[in-house]
Amino acid sequence: MLAKKCDKCGKLYELYEGIEGYCNLSDANSVAFVLANDEGEYFCNDAYDLCPECLVKVQAFIEGKEG
Repeated sequence: MLAKKCDKCGKLYELYEGIEGYCNLSDANSVAFVLANDEGEYFCNDAYDLCPECLVKVQAFIEGKEG
């Protein structure tokens, strides 16, 4: 098993399993933002290690649902 340390809060975690609103994350443990231009080209930056709790918070922020 591969343990990761969250780049946001420093918590140790392993895999994204059972996070509501996400499907098929049982083999994932990092996220990356993908940028697109108006010509349909995609660019990916570095991956971020985010624990499941911080992943949910970042997603809520992006969707404008943070509390």
